[in-house]
Amino acid sequence: MTSTRQLRVLIVEDDVAYAELIVMELRRSGYEPLWQRVDTEPAYLKALDTSLDLVLSDLEMPVFDGGRALSLLHSRGLQIPFVIVSGAADEDTCLQLLRNGAADCLSKNRLSHLGRVVERAIIAQHRHD
Repeated sequence: MTSTRQLRVLIVEDDVAYAELIVMELRRSGYEPLWQRVDTEPAYLKALDTSLDLVLSDLEMPVFDGGRALSLLHSRGLQIPFVIVSGAADEDTCLQLLRNGAADCLSKNRLSHLGRVVERAIIAQHRHD
């Protein structure tokens, strides 16, 4: 990517510092994220009412989880790419999330791959539009 592209992203993450790391990695990958972080179901549902290009979600949080977030996204009929970014997701969990409609599943210790994962998710979404 040679130019910066604006990206409206919802980050579902209970750790503020980790959300900021995600934003830094998106910037490093050539995106200019317009982002919001949520970590509860009510805040997530409210954020889904805004215009979004992407949802990046942790899998396990104290009061909300990525599987539920994915289910709520689909129950609203929204076609927004949804990527799990988690330290807790094993291969079987990731496969189940992909079957349930997640665009991808990325381990938090492989955050340097986030740009490529986001690019693939957005391209795949445009093919389905």
